[in-house]
Amino acid sequence: MASLRLDDFLPDDGDVSGDALLGRFLDYTAGKGLALYPAQEEAILELLDEKNVILNTPTGSGKSLVASGMLFASLARGQRAVYTCPIKALVNEKWMTLCREFGADQVGLSTGDATVNRDAPILCCTAEVLANIALREGADAWVDNVVMDEFHWYADRDRGVAWQTPLLTLRQARFLLMSATLGDTAFFEQAITALTGRPTVTVKSADRPVPLEFAYHEIPLAHAEDTGAEMGDETGWVRRAVISKGHYEVGSREKEPCEAVRSMLRIVQINGTLVLGPRRKRRGGGHLPFRNTRSTGSGRRRSSTPRPMA
Repeated sequence: MASLRLDDFLPDDGDVSGDALLGRFLDYTAGKGLALYPAQEEAILELLDEKNVILNTPTGSGKSLVASGMLFASLARGQRAVYTCPIKALVNEKWMTLCREFGADQVGLSTGDATVNRDAPILCCTAEVLANIALREGADAWVDNVVMDEFHWYADRDRGVAWQTPLLTLRQARFLLMSATLGDTAFFEQAITALTGRPTVTVKSADRPVPLEFAYHEIPLAHAEDTGAEMGDETGWVRRAVISKGHYEVGSREKEPCEAVRSMLRIVQINGTLVLGPRRKRRGGGHLPFRNTRSTGSGRRRSSTPRPMA
């Protein structure tokens, strides 16, 4: 059932109540072989109840599926939704994903590089594009629902204003704010509720459906190049290779992660101390010993050796 599209489940009987849309969305996820995690289910229920939602769950916990639920409800109710990301590459990726889920005629793209179907009922754009719309049109903007991915960028000194502006000016919109790295959200709950007139809830979970694994190795650095930790699962996928006291980690899908590590690292001796550094490619093949360069005040670059590892 991999060819299932979410727009195939849009109601044709005019029933766009929360219960009806939830049932159709669950039919879609079941057809995809997906079962919602508790945080996903809670967030989708709150969104279907017309609330603003701050979704603070770990990476890999399926926040994108919650966003799809909001976009599905927006499309079913004849509204317009905007999905923002901080980086153009992420916007392009999300645009292609949503085109597969909802159909290319329902999804538009707007970045500094390209504009495609800009007036579509679902628009994928960078945060700055939405901020410009919000500043130009404010409460008159055709924006009913907003998904802000990587919402922790709100605190960025240079670009945070692009996340702040829509919250202040798009009072008619409903927001889904998603991030894996948020602190206390009480301020946002109170402020967004006051600005939009809708209740705002935080859905938070520390459960990792895909758990992290850690390893620590006390191995003499002189032997580090011959040491790797292959950590795979039943599918044979390698999660990482760990080198020398966990100071250097390399993600790899290779069957022999040590070979991948050896191709990138080199043990060199500097003033009697062994250090670990990346290799540099020679012209025409081979590698050069690690050298690091940094800028000087005169604009010239000087070489420096890597610091010994602790």
